[in-house]
Amino acid sequence: MAIIYGCSQSEKEILSRCPIFVENYENISVTHHELMDNLDKKSRIFHEELPNKILEEETSLEKIREHKFSTVSKFDKKIANLQNEIVANKKNKRWFAVSINYPKKWIIEYFSKPGEIRRIEVSERNQKEVLLEWKLNPERIFNQRNNELIDNIEKFNEIKESPFYPGAYGEIEVLKELSKLDNRNYVLCGLNIELEEWHMYNEEHLKSAQMDYIVISNKGIFLIEVKNWSNRYVDMNKGLSPYEQTDRAGRVLYLFLKSKLGYNSIHLRINKVLLPLHNNISYNPEYNSVLVSSLNRITNFIENRNDELTTDEAELLVNILRRYVS
Repeated sequence: MAIIYGCSQSEKEILSRCPIFVENYENISVTHHELMDNLDKKSRIFHEELPNKILEEETSLEKIREHKFSTVSKFDKKIANLQNEIVANKKNKRWFAVSINYPKKWIIEYFSKPGEIRRIEVSERNQKEVLLEWKLNPERIFNQRNNELIDNIEKFNEIKESPFYPGAYGEIEVLKELSKLDNRNYVLCGLNIELEEWHMYNEEHLKSAQMDYIVISNKGIFLIEVKNWSNRYVDMNKGLSPYEQTDRAGRVLYLFLKSKLGYNSIHLRINKVLLPLHNNISYNPEYNSVLVSSLNRITNFIENRNDELTTDEAELLVNILRRYVS
């Protein structure tokens, strides 16, 4: 098995957007489905229990109303009893008792009773709003109760819609294939290389490049640019062509290694490989140094090359580049 350094740039970018409990690319789809299944289960249970919940809230409202009625009756009875005592005491000329019962009746009638009734009416009004919400907006209640779960699902939806998602899938599939090479091969993933100075490339300034994979072995140096593009995207692409992107990266890699090697006599030749996952990008004679391969041919393509580097030279190049992997 080939010796692997780093992980694909797209996978790293995708994982940086995922919740912390997602450890690798394969977990994204699995976790996403688990979350959606969990939400479906909760939704099913919620709607099955909804009629009972509405009945429960109606019962609560009825209890509040019964409490209101009994409270009014209780206070009215106290007021009536005090009134009867006042009448009786007046008849018997018990003026001291009359003077005590009048304030009691007044406090109960104008303070205690209205205050308690207001508190019950607030509860009644709140319960009416709760009941109305359960009847008219049960989905909003469900969403509020499962806000974190829904947010995580939405986050995974956004991740899957990101262009990095299919890009990561393609790069991971290529890495699986490259890992089948024997342990004399080194696979460096997701390199970001910046030159110390600007250089000219096709009348434009060039200083840095991102590289999907670099394979180094006795067979040479292979820069591999992966494209997981649909046919539609290939036709619509108006940006940097994949050929130029691969060629530019190869130029940066050559200049970078040359600057690091100094007067070392290693013969530098960068084999620039464009690898479309859907085999929908053809060889372009305008970029005759960019080879186009496919996923099922890439390992044979590397293994069947003539040796270009000694083992020591390959290891030296790996030691230079390994610090730049993702």
